[in-house]
Amino acid sequence: MKKYLLLLCLCLSATGTVAQTRAEIHGRVTDQRNASIAGAEVRLTTRVGTNSTTSTDANGDFVFSNIAPGDYILEVKAPGFASQAAAISVTRGQSLTQNVRLPIEAVNEIVVVTPNGTPQQIDETSKAITVLDAQTIETKRETGLSESLRGIPGVRVQQQGSPGALTSVRLRGQRPFDTAVLLDGLRVRDASDINGSAVPFFSDLVPSDLDRVEVLRGSGSSIYGTNAIGGVINLVPAAAAGDRNFEFGFDGGSLALFRERLRGSGSLGKRAGFSFGLSRIDVRRGVDGHDEYGNTAGSGRLQIYPTRSSILALNFYGTTSNARINDSPFALPAAFTSGQYPKAVEGTTFHSNINNPDEGRRNRLLIGSIR
Repeated sequence: MKKYLLLLCLCLSATGTVAQTRAEIHGRVTDQRNASIAGAEVRLTTRVGTNSTTSTDANGDFVFSNIAPGDYILEVKAPGFASQAAAISVTRGQSLTQNVRLPIEAVNEIVVVTPNGTPQQIDETSKAITVLDAQTIETKRETGLSESLRGIPGVRVQQQGSPGALTSVRLRGQRPFDTAVLLDGLRVRDASDINGSAVPFFSDLVPSDLDRVEVLRGSGSSIYGTNAIGGVINLVPAAAAGDRNFEFGFDGGSLALFRERLRGSGSLGKRAGFSFGLSRIDVRRGVDGHDEYGNTAGSGRLQIYPTRSSILALNFYGTTSNARINDSPFALPAAFTSGQYPKAVEGTTFHSNINNPDEGRRNRLLIGSIR
């Protein structure tokens, strides 16, 4: 009996010691007028890449309890406000207060992970990097990821026809297959491509339920290997936490283009959270009236917190597309019997590009990861 009592005392003592070594971070999120911001997303990221996410309550308060001592990056986002990030350190048993004030118009403080593989504030990096957050992508109102990348310094986007046509993205003048595409740090590539790149998928990548897109240009991409000598494009999924919310959107435009979108996120109790996005793009008439295109894309993230200090993240991204393409122009026999320099006469010396109902391109991209 004495042994059992001694063992119980030792367990209680160990539990108390662990509790004393844990720390807590709490604070309040306000605007420039010191008014509370409810529903703001607050993310706490360690220097090794794991993160915890919560949201502010009706009074703008947030708390991260029972966390391990160490260095963290605290990132706060709210619709209509510029995001802010700060590097903080907590010691054993410390209760740290970190209040955050979000300005309406300011330069965003964004956390990036691409330059060296670990989370950093963007002003800590010495590499040429551009970050497109979800709000910037939404403001551009582009249907494809490649179109959202237009205007970034050192990035050249070429699209050979209507939406869904062959698209190439070049960073700093390098070849298209010298650009690596990552999903939350996981390499995306086409197994059938001779260079093992993601070039065949560029035209079908859709910014569905992304937190941000990081574009790293130049020598800083050397840590990702020879297939990234031009640069790296890292797609970071949205965090899965906060109050449950769902959004639906519909767009329409020229070329008989229609897009439907569904997005949702929220927590599943105290131990899990989810985030997902679904979209459908239809182009009924291309630039010449025939180049139809359809793309169904979906992405999702499920975060599970088995313990206070561990996070299990399951990511998924997939697209299924079907595009109709044209036959390329080709020379007719008369082009070889009309002298040394024959005139280009459509239907006589050459056959122009035509809409061939039997010519098409189908892609299916499925990516999954567990971290």
